[in-house]
Amino acid sequence: GVVNIITKNEGDYFKQEKALNSIEKTSRLAVNGHGGLGSLNTRFGDLTVSGAGRDIFFAVTGRVYQSDEHDLSSYPDWDSKWSANEFGPNRYQNILTQDYTAAKEAAYLASDPGRKYFTVNADRTKILPTAAAISRADSLDQANYKKGYNGIGTQYSDEANNYYFSSKLRVGDFKFGMEYQKWSEGVAPIYIDKYYAVSKELAHWEVRQQYYYLRYDKSLSERISFSNFTYFRTSDFGKESVITRFFGFANAGIPFQDFLKGRNPFYLPTYYSQQSKQFRSESKMNYVINEKLDFNLGVELRNGLLQGDYVNSTVEDPITNGVTVNGIKGGNYYSVLDISVYGQLSYQDRAKKLNISAAGRMDNNKINSIYGYGTVFNPRLSVVYYPGKFIFKTVYSEAFLDASVYNKFSTSSARLVNNPLLEPERVKNLEASARFKPSNNTFLEIAYFNASYSNTLGTVNIDTLGTRTTQFRAIGKSQIQGVQFVGETKILEKVSLFANFTVLDPTRISTGTTGAKEVRIGDISNFSVNAGVNAKFIKDKLNLNLRANFVGDKPTGAKTSVSGSPFSKTPGYTMINSAVSYNINKSIMFQVITNNLLDLEYVTPGVRAASGVQSSRIPQPGRTMTVRIIANLAK
Repeated sequence: GVVNIITKNEGDYFKQEKALNSIEKTSRLAVNGHGGLGSLNTRFGDLTVSGAGRDIFFAVTGRVYQSDEHDLSSYPDWDSKWSANEFGPNRYQNILTQDYTAAKEAAYLASDPGRKYFTVNADRTKILPTAAAISRADSLDQANYKKGYNGIGTQYSDEANNYYFSSKLRVGDFKFGMEYQKWSEGVAPIYIDKYYAVSKELAHWEVRQQYYYLRYDKSLSERISFSNFTYFRTSDFGKESVITRFFGFANAGIPFQDFLKGRNPFYLPTYYSQQSKQFRSESKMNYVINEKLDFNLGVELRNGLLQGDYVNSTVEDPITNGVTVNGIKGGNYYSVLDISVYGQLSYQDRAKKLNISAAGRMDNNKINSIYGYGTVFNPRLSVVYYPGKFIFKTVYSEAFLDASVYNKFSTSSARLVNNPLLEPERVKNLEASARFKPSNNTFLEIAYFNASYSNTLGTVNIDTLGTRTTQFRAIGKSQIQGVQFVGETKILEKVSLFANFTVLDPTRISTGTTGAKEVRIGDISNFSVNAGVNAKFIKDKLNLNLRANFVGDKPTGAKTSVSGSPFSKTPGYTMINSAVSYNINKSIMFQVITNNLLDLEYVTPGVRAASGVQSSRIPQPGRTMTVRIIANLAK
């Protein structure tokens, strides 16, 4: 999908009835903001101060969001209670049983000469734990799990503290700006307590980004306009980025031989660091050839110094004390250079109700002047025909997604070989839609879409110097097609209804030793429906909005792409949300938002493989309410 974000311009900061040219002639000041409180101990605020004068404009924005977020401590995956039964029956018996070798028996005897904790079966094929070993392993797991780490408890918490600041200034045709964002949040919902501590102090992620830009827009003539957008961005982790693993016997964190040597279960934190920088400059020119034709040409340059693998350490300040997981030859920073050229020719014939555009984009990528995907070309063609009350649209487009530097160069204990030559993922997309608009207050639309993906990222088993491991490769193919129905109408002057209905058929094509095989893509529903009503009362001062969201079952498990999940599906749900807004006056609005109005208990799919270390299902909040005041003051 594509998300197009249009930021506010000068006129948006002041009352709508005032024309922009009047802003340019007189000095004005505006204060816009909102703040509120909500369920889950949520607090937030946003304030913008802006001013405009003759050929000058500025705006300064500050934003804060704090919340305890959803408390999952009542669910088994996050209740911070140790139970080996959560791994399955007879866990210690199964996990401590080893295949027999004479060398292994000799090593065990060296640590346990009296055979108190192990025995050998009759046919000498297995080394088995004794009842005393099982009892002691469980006792040690329980005792050390409850201790926490360095006096820090492991009780579930998932607090969020996020901040944002920005400023922008326009002087004539030049715009200057900067942004700073910081996300500081617990990550416990991603991990479960059988393997990781789930408290905010021991499972936390802190990401920061700084952004400086310059924009220049100029009409060179009645037919030619030019713009340039240049920015410099830095991204890094704060010192609170840490994940703490529990190494016990039941979760296979400590092997049986270490148990015999008297090793106790323990928590071990891993602190993470990452720093990357990027410079980007994009220039665009639009040429109006005549009343029916115009041409747009653009050139983009991006040059970044990007970190490949995480730098991590078991003590704080990993940027000073840490190393990569396995060490990377040649260093851990990569110079990435991207050069892109694109153009679009547009034809508009209002008399014939026809718009046609043809576009293409060529990208070239180099990493350290050696690697990279080389040159990729992507075309786009669209046709829009709008006779009378109908609008018909057809779009064909191609796109790609380059694998990250992390995917290309990082390794792990399970993935010992990197892949600098990893190809970008590709997609070919076809969309066709028809809209019927019998009146200004009503429309109906049907759309068909078909996306064919290739080179999607996956891991394959390989052999390297006699060692079995995995490697990232561009091996996947997927086909996602569907139909969407959309409609909106006004049944009364102040009451409108809207709805959409989507049917999806997502399939992944996997290639193995037996040939190509189609597999249902997991975690995607075949059906989804959204519907709502919006009504205005009391001279449009009061607005009531009610929305219903229906999501069908999402298949998972053995016959899907999410084969590691222990469940055959993530159950569907129907949720009701509402918003009540009241305009106290022209400048101040009071709003009450209620999500999950019926207090429905439902879950969403887990992240990544969702096969054990990460939960296969994440419970979502019940009914939550937010009270908000919105103010727009202009002078």
